[in-house]
Amino acid sequence: MIRRFLPLVMILVLHAPGFATPVKEIEYSGLGNFKALYASPNGRPPFPCIIYVYDQFVDWNGLKFAIRQGYDLPQFAASFADNGYVSIIPIERFRKMESIRGAVSFAQSLPFVDRKRIFLVGMSEGGFMTIMALKALPEVRGAVVINPRSPNDTGYFSMGSALADVSKIKVPVTFYMSRADITRSRSDSLQLFHGMRNSGVKVHYFEKNVGPKWFWNPSQEFFTDTLSFFER
Repeated sequence: MIRRFLPLVMILVLHAPGFATPVKEIEYSGLGNFKALYASPNGRPPFPCIIYVYDQFVDWNGLKFAIRQGYDLPQFAASFADNGYVSIIPIERFRKMESIRGAVSFAQSLPFVDRKRIFLVGMSEGGFMTIMALKALPEVRGAVVINPRSPNDTGYFSMGSALADVSKIKVPVTFYMSRADITRSRSDSLQLFHGMRNSGVKVHYFEKNVGPKWFWNPSQEFFTDTLSFFER
């Protein structure tokens, strides 16, 4: 059962000037041991939870370099928490699917998390992995995927594998798209969207005339739109 996967220990506090909420690096277990950035809101529990699955740019270049380039994952964690959500961002994803599934198990083990309000947000490759993971995670209540695209350097996940058994996804999924994204990424995203819709998945499409890096900053409009999707 999923509940057997228990959290491990918080190991580092990230010093994040200007953040209203402290962001910590934690270790958690579930189909292996993993690391994540973690932030928890103030207020009265139970809290909803967002698990954020980032763009592969971070895996390619490392967390510190990504932050310097403007893709600040600690800021995402703090921003979700500032809006009332427990935030979990798996990092160092050597086994990517297991890290997502383990993060859901970890969230369920936290007594202050509302198990009926666990959500996924995935960006680019993270959006693709989110769709893959949703098939095996009926406990997740909904997802937003941003410019989802298949991993282009690994070779072990294809569009066919993403769409196989996609009808198992029983929760609403919103595609939040960049009109100015590169051709291959848009092609991947549209294949996923139409394949899911044709399989009976509750999918919604939302598009902005922006570039993909617009989604690297949680102060942009897509962030509040994402929270609104989950509050419907």
